[in-house]
Amino acid sequence: MTTKTVGRDARAAGFAWRFAGAALVTGSLAACGGGGGGGSPYGDDVKAPPTAAATFTATSGSAIGGVQSAVAASDRAIDSQASLVGLDVLLGDAGASGKVSAKSAGTVHAQASDTASCYELFQVTPCAGQVVVSTNADANSNVIAAGKYIAFDFQQIAFGSGNAAVAIDGGLRVDFETAVNFDVGLRPGDSLRIAFDGLRGNSGGVAFGPVDFSARLQYSTAGFQLTADGVRYTALDIGSSGGASVISSGAARLEHPAQPGTYVDVDFANWQRLNGRPVSGSSATVSAGVWTVQVTVTATTTTTVTYRAVVSESGATRGTYLIRATYQSTTGGTPSYAELPPT
Repeated sequence: MTTKTVGRDARAAGFAWRFAGAALVTGSLAACGGGGGGGSPYGDDVKAPPTAAATFTATSGSAIGGVQSAVAASDRAIDSQASLVGLDVLLGDAGASGKVSAKSAGTVHAQASDTASCYELFQVTPCAGQVVVSTNADANSNVIAAGKYIAFDFQQIAFGSGNAAVAIDGGLRVDFETAVNFDVGLRPGDSLRIAFDGLRGNSGGVAFGPVDFSARLQYSTAGFQLTADGVRYTALDIGSSGGASVISSGAARLEHPAQPGTYVDVDFANWQRLNGRPVSGSSATVSAGVWTVQVTVTATTTTTVTYRAVVSESGATRGTYLIRATYQSTTGGTPSYAELPPT
């Protein structure tokens, strides 16, 4: 994690506002996996995937299950990210992109509770609203111990105009499950629990939220892992191209759509979705134990998507199947799946 402050040395007091940026980074990562939920915003109600692996065999049923899993994982990731559109405005660099970042603030001490104006946090004018921060951590230390928390209550924050207008309201809290040293940043094994409490607003006229859910952010040798709503995402990279949502890399673990109580792992190579349906050329690998299903979109129409599904065991191909998904609407929805005759 890069620490950047304004008007203070990085080691000076005021870590809470420097951590505001990190907390909002987790919000952006949560875009990979949040959006539903409910329950107590500050309780440990993070829902993880099942712990038992799904069962695959060399059958068309397993091929269809692999396709369903790839589609479900991509839909969950893309739809959840869309529900948090606009949070990236809190992560950018004001000098390079015109966006501002809570990471660049460092002028406010957070004691047990404190209030900062919009300008004190974002360093731009005009800037309306305020932020209340509360914490049980030592505000004069660059290390937050395990068991401590920091919470932010954004109160009608508004700045910018036109396409650069931003509005933020609602709460965000981060509980430290492991100690974090801001001089070295997050390390493999570090774990944070994040709770969003009615976080909402808009960026450039595009609304996001309200977001109410709990998530767990962990850092591993594979990258950031975000767990929420029964899905665990690892190093997921989501963007857009030509109107399509694109998952360019990363992985997701979630419940198998047709085998409740079991999980599958889905690794994305380059998956795209447009009008609610995968785009031709999209590819993902679905695995459970020693079995894998390599899923590739080979053709699309306005209401159908055709997949090539290669089922393998311990690296050896056991069967290749053509699967067609038929949609009732040209804008997506829940399709029906059927095996096609081999060509």
